[in-house]
Amino acid sequence: MLEFNVNKQTLTRTDNFNPASDSINYLDARFTFDNAWNDREIKALFETDGVTYPATLNSEGICKVPNGALKSNSRRSILNVTVSVIGTDSLGTQITTNKKIVRVNLGGYDPTCTVDNTEDAYNNLLADISSMVTLIEEADVL
Repeated sequence: MLEFNVNKQTLTRTDNFNPASDSINYLDARFTFDNAWNDREIKALFETDGVTYPATLNSEGICKVPNGALKSNSRRSILNVTVSVIGTDSLGTQITTNKKIVRVNLGGYDPTCTVDNTEDAYNNLLADISSMVTLIEEADVL
């Protein structure tokens, strides 16, 4: 879980976790606020490659990091995600914070790689093993 402290308009990261890219509906972020943020609807903003992904915080200051913010569009080793928060009240007063960078390591997911878990794959593997056994037995005969 990513963890942040918010004091007025200053966002500070309080953990040292470096998540992996391409996780889906997994990573949470927790924000702890001072009294300046009371009675506000608060959204966390996660920005990657110039696209901002908002997430509404629950009553405990926690939200899921949006999937799009963790999606790696290239094979670079680090993805930089900037995080900030914005809060508004019923009078239209808005408060924002600075941005913090979260380094996201490249995950192991590769959309071009598929795993065939079908019965055919199993049968093909058995056939390959059988062929190898036959070749070994023939080699011993010679």
